[in-house]
Amino acid sequence: MKHVLRSLAVICGSVFLFGCPYTSSVPVSMPTSAPDPKFHGIWIADDGVRYVVKTKDKMYDIMAYDRENTSSEHLKGYFSVIKGATFMNLTNADKPNSSYLIFRVEFKDEDNIKLTEMSEDIKDKFTSPDALRDYIEKNMNNPTFHKASVPPTLLQRE
Repeated sequence: MKHVLRSLAVICGSVFLFGCPYTSSVPVSMPTSAPDPKFHGIWIADDGVRYVVKTKDKMYDIMAYDRENTSSEHLKGYFSVIKGATFMNLTNADKPNSSYLIFRVEFKDEDNIKLTEMSEDIKDKFTSPDALRDYIEKNMNNPTFHKASVPPTLLQRE
């Protein structure tokens, strides 16, 4: 059940939702398990962005469509867990070596999740997943760690 809920969050980390969230040249960790196929389907963000989710290899394969259905973005992502907190690693599926968008994920229930951006004010640059993971572990409960100017995004299964 916990893996099922973690899988939901990957669908909503798009630039459509957040504009300029924190980006990193490295992920929080490498993918460690196959995505749960229970999350195939359509998810709707509170701002109307629609996500179509499938699995491919060890990642979620995501198509994000704006509310007018006039533009889309192809994403791929997976989850990392740090001291019981879930983070989403999301990148552009069509551009090799793209930066990662990192979001904290909270599971409300099987059909609802909340995503919170890391602050783009984080000035540190990380050269390894271990260094990023250590930074997050030490700072994830600090109020300035999350972007206060952008409210969390809520996703609901269609």
